[in-house]
Amino acid sequence: MPTVRPGYPTRPRMPTPEILLRRAAKAAEVAQVTADEAIEDAADAQADADAAQGDADQALLDAAQAQLDADAAQGTADTAVAAAGAAQTDATQALADAAAVDGRVDDTLAGTEQFTALNVGGTDVKPFLDKTDGDKLTDAAGLDDGLVGTAKIAAGAVTTPAQTVTAAFVSVNSTSETTIATESVTLADGEYVDLLGSFGILAIGGDPTNIGDTAAQIVASIYRDTTKIAEGPVDSVIKGVTLNASATLPQIDEPAPGTYSYTLRAKVTTTTDVTQASAGNRSLRALAFTR
Repeated sequence: MPTVRPGYPTRPRMPTPEILLRRAAKAAEVAQVTADEAIEDAADAQADADAAQGDADQALLDAAQAQLDADAAQGTADTAVAAAGAAQTDATQALADAAAVDGRVDDTLAGTEQFTALNVGGTDVKPFLDKTDGDKLTDAAGLDDGLVGTAKIAAGAVTTPAQTVTAAFVSVNSTSETTIATESVTLADGEYVDLLGSFGILAIGGDPTNIGDTAAQIVASIYRDTTKIAEGPVDSVIKGVTLNASATLPQIDEPAPGTYSYTLRAKVTTTTDVTQASAGNRSLRALAFTR
């Protein structure tokens, strides 16, 4: 125990150098432990970083290998396509070579080729092709005269006939016209109709005292609707004589396009000294020409 003097404060004792040395050694030991732990932590972190870098490097290597594999596959595909194209070219050439053996051209003309002749079987067919539009003839010069026979003409392509025959007799013993036959015809632009009226005549002339003289004329006419387009005497009634004959009246008509009713009519110029005048086997043939 230190001696305490009365009236003087007590001063603490200073540690001895040994104590201070021990304290410093202890602190240094603690610091060394802390430093070692820090170094270990840093080493672990470096190891983790190295491992991550290794994974990243491997990923890059894997990606590079995948790209190399893809490039190789593309190269294989390109080679296959090129080989297929070459095979197609060879096949086309083989066909062309085969066709060339007998002089045939296996290529399709694109329509832009300029040529002055086209030989087919030893004949230049270009002049004929110049008369077509590719599907049909557009120049009549391309069709030889007398080439199309009757069998090659479609029914109704040239003419359309119409005719009705009525056998019964009807009296025409009048100075007014009597309709004895009728036909209906439809015509297109540029078409015309060939008409032929015909009928049998049975007429008896009166006044036998003047036998041989003309009693009257029998006149026939053809109408288109209400328009008279043909008229003429077809026979004579002779006094004291029975007439049994046939009569005809032709006419060609070319009206505007449309549908028309044609009628054949007959009359006598006078009924004096005409005992009978009749028409039988009556017909009006209408032959429409389509061209």
